[in-house]
Amino acid sequence: MWREILTAIANRVQNACTAELKNGMNGVGEMEPFGDKIGYWGCVRHRIPNVSLGDKLASSLDEMPPRVPETTTIRPGRTTVTDLPDNSCFLVERQDHSGMSAEEKTLWFEEFDALVTGWMGYLAEDTTANGLFDVRMGHVSDYGTFKAGTRINFNHNRKIEMFYWHGMRKFERVGRIHRGYVKLRKPWMEIYGPGGEMGDGKG
Repeated sequence: MWREILTAIANRVQNACTAELKNGMNGVGEMEPFGDKIGYWGCVRHRIPNVSLGDKLASSLDEMPPRVPETTTIRPGRTTVTDLPDNSCFLVERQDHSGMSAEEKTLWFEEFDALVTGWMGYLAEDTTANGLFDVRMGHVSDYGTFKAGTRINFNHNRKIEMFYWHGMRKFERVGRIHRGYVKLRKPWMEIYGPGGEMGDGKG
């Protein structure tokens, strides 16, 4: 059995969800609207409770460290790491298509699926160049698939992606330079943002 636990200070965490569901981190505390902290570069950083507007959350590492080659060696017992670099950024993306309405599924395939799949694949292709220590992806087979033809994780209804970023600067930079992600932002805000077809907790 293998398990990894990442502990973070509560006021350095923020959670965003398009549907008003008590799921995952949404089950901790009360949900509250973002207000105007959405849809612009830097909004994720500004939604973290104890971060001031001018705080860039700079990493304590000047450069990306070289990757350590992976091995198949099993190390038994418990290992605790306490000297992680300051202001590393851990991002969890989770999608569940199993409860989509027919209307939302149509919108998803027309507007988002190809762009989202391209964006996620791009991040995983060259982690170091994209400012990532590592990327991990998983899925729940019991919930079935909603498409075929791409990497197995992307085909499944319920899936998760975990991104370990060098810092917020790298996270924001790669979003600005990737054309697919830039193209994705406008329709996403129009459809899933306040007043949109799938906004206000509908989708």
